[in-house]
Amino acid sequence: MSLAALKKLVPPPKPPDVDDFDARWKEFEKTHKRKLPRDYRDLVRTYGEGLLAGFYLLYSPLAESPWLNLAAVQERETQDLLQLRGSSPDRCPFPIYPEPGGLYPWGGDENGNTYFWLTSGPTNTWPVVQYEPRGTGFLRHDCSVTAFLTGVWKGEIQALAGGYPPITLRCPIETCAGWAKGSAAGPWYCEECSYEWNDREEMDASIEEIIAARPYRAKCYVQKDGRYAPAPSSKEPKNYAELIEAELED
Repeated sequence: MSLAALKKLVPPPKPPDVDDFDARWKEFEKTHKRKLPRDYRDLVRTYGEGLLAGFYLLYSPLAESPWLNLAAVQERETQDLLQLRGSSPDRCPFPIYPEPGGLYPWGGDENGNTYFWLTSGPTNTWPVVQYEPRGTGFLRHDCSVTAFLTGVWKGEIQALAGGYPPITLRCPIETCAGWAKGSAAGPWYCEECSYEWNDREEMDASIEEIIAARPYRAKCYVQKDGRYAPAPSSKEPKNYAELIEAELED
């Protein structure tokens, strides 16, 4: 999956102002004798280091903070993994950098989980390995960093956080033109009309009811894998709010 696909799902902030980005990146690779994947370089160039999409933490070889600097984080994570393997060998099923094909961190998240590359094979094909120390442990994903993040936001890869990423749908209440927010497994809520749904099944049932009662509102939704998802805004009626106001006057 391309960076363009991720940008549609997670609009990037103002481009980071980094002087001599390419030169400094190449200097890092030369100093550490380690090429980094192109998609990761483009990701850092686009989003910068630090918090990404309200949950993930993106490390960077150019970051000044020791908590975000790729080399500094790599040293800490390597020591932590070596300790883990020393105390519980079965819990660390992968080699550890600088061992051949070893785990090398590229990011973290707000829940204390870490995300690595498995540095085996060509650099641009390194797979992602997520590590949830207080849960599922290590899990390999055969995709790039960009494809991994895109998969999370498309609901194809499960995030290590309940209710993430949030899903936004047009509120299916007859008198409301607002937006309801929720997740695949949790409750839903519309701030505009204060209506609540216990789960996704209740939300989908309400959508079906409003489509049956007001067919024009079907343009607000599309069906994917048996669930309702938001339709592109260009597909919605241009006078959507006016149509609902007219319903209130009936």
